[in-house]
This record gives sequence, C-alpha cells and structure tokens, in this order.
Amino acid sequence: MGVVFSFKKRPFFTMKFKKSIDEGHLVRSIRIIFYVIIVIGPTTAFGQSLDRLITEMTDSMGGYKAWTEIPVIRWTFDNRQTFYWDKTKDSVIMDRASQNLLVKFDLNSKKGSAWKSGEKVQDTQAGDYLDNAYLSWVNDSYWLAMPFKLKDPGVNLTYIGRGKETDDYHQIEITYNKGIGITPRNKYLIWINHKTSLINKWAFYIDRDDPEPVIVNKWSNYQQFGGVLFSLDREFYHITNVAVLDQLPKINDLLGN
Repeated sequence: MGVVFSFKKRPFFTMKFKKSIDEGHLVRSIRIIFYVIIVIGPTTAFGQSLDRLITEMTDSMGGYKAWTEIPVIRWTFDNRQTFYWDKTKDSVIMDRASQNLLVKFDLNSKKGSAWKSGEKVQDTQAGDYLDNAYLSWVNDSYWLAMPFKLKDPGVNLTYIGRGKETDDYHQIEITYNKGIGITPRNKYLIWINHKTSLINKWAFYIDRDDPEPVIVNKWSNYQQFGGVLFSLDREFYHITNVAVLDQLPKINDLLGN
C-alpha cells in the first residue's frame, strides 16, 4: 500500500444552485469536478496536487534519484553518535565515541556485531547493543532524510492548509499505518515554503491524538552533499560531520588498529 493523500478543513469544492440552472449543464459540471478530483487528484490551496507538492520539495533538494544514488552517507546527530549508512547494501555502522562503542548491523535482519573499548563483544551478549543501535539509526536517519521518506508505503499525508509567516507555506500532516516503523502513533506537521519548496519547520507529536507537539523546530542551514540538500540545523539540534562516501569504512580503521 502506498502513500495516502487526504485533506482537512478545506472542502474540495462548493456549489451554489440556482432554480434556473440547466439540469444537463449541472450534470456535466459535476462530472468535470469529479474527474478533476478523482483522476487528476486533490489540489492544495495553491492549485497543486499534494503528490506534486512533495515531488517539488524533493526536487528542490536535488531529487529523489540523486538521493537513491548516494552509496554511503555519514553523519552525526546532535553530537551523540556517528552513522555510516551503506544504502546499496542496507548495512550500517554506528560509532558512539562517548561509550567507546562500535556496532555494525544489517538493516533487514538486524543482526551484526559490536565492539566495546576495542574488543569484540560476544555474539550472545551483543543483542542489547544491536537493538539500541537500530533504534538510534531509525531516529537519526529520519532527522537526516525525512523528506525522502514521505512517499513510503504506509505513510499518510494530509494537507492542512496554507498560511503565512515570513513567506507563504503549505502545512502537511504526516501519520503512519499500524505496523509502520517502531512508533506508528507518532505524528508530524511540516511547513513547506511556497517559494523555495523546502521545509521551513516541523512539529513532532508523540501520539497523533496529542493536542500539542513536544518539539517544534525550524529547518535551516541547507547544505549540499552528493548533489542533495540537507538541513543541518534544527534550532537546538544539529547534524554535523556529513559526507558522501564510496564504501563503508573498515572496522579495524575505526578501532584504530
């Protein structure tokens, strides 16, 4: 099942009827309206389809193709840990220097190995390290690359409306089907700048029914790596040490051997 688009607060159309209206003309008009809604797709307040709005956003960042062609990307989130993500092989290394911890794992099987203070952890004792590394990767990779995840299966996008702060923006709600990710009850709101098509801000809700978000951050400091723009600053949180690599580093090199 692919991404689901819907709208809130704004009706697709309104019609006022007059007694003198021609019945045949009315039927043809209604058919045209439903053709636009069903065949062409729902439109935003600026006249764009929601699907096209998301595509324009990723295009403004360099394009989905450029993102998929990045072989390996490295980044550090909020100075907590550094990830090396081999997107071609679904393989990840987490380097958490503060704990002298290295973990290498496969994203599909979630199996792998861990090294603590330079020594390999026994496989029977590595489970907690592997679980924690995977959960950290889920969080940190979403902060890095969320715009390229909005058309994933099980993601629901709802157009909330338009507004104006410094610039005109579109506001979109993001929710998830049951079983998607590790926290499917989470909800996000994003503000997409109408002029730049880049995300200006997001809000994070632990539960989709929560009345208020727990985090609201502006997105800024867009920089390009491997032909793709990434927002590196989220006010109180920062993404650093970003680089596009050809392959994963060797574990021995990271261990300093």
